[in-house]
Amino acid sequence: PHSDACRDFKQVSKRPTPFPTIGLASLPDTEIISVRFSGLTIPNGVGIIDFQNRLRDVVKIVIIDLAEQYSSLKILDLEYRRTNSRNDDLIFDITVPRESGVSYGSIINNSIKD
Repeated sequence: PHSDACRDFKQVSKRPTPFPTIGLASLPDTEIISVRFSGLTIPNGVGIIDFQNRLRDVVKIVIIDLAEQYSSLKILDLEYRRTNSRNDDLIFDITVPRESGVSYGSIINNSIKD
């Protein structure tokens, strides 16, 4: 649609932008809480993916238990990422709704430590 051969063609869409135009503006205020597991030893016979899935399930169970005390606590997203600095660190980024006066980060991290 941008060549001279198609001069009579009516362009329907705009050219692509060099940056994303769709944002997360429609989502409610959220908070991303990072939970780091350091110095982990993967048990013999357990693959890394299975180990990550088991840890993810533990994080979900802790948050579900906490949701009984905090009715507005919900998991909106749970993503795994690995740090580049240390191979034995696993990090889960948990997206939860932001609530005024409540620090879900410290609540979740303290519950996982217990």
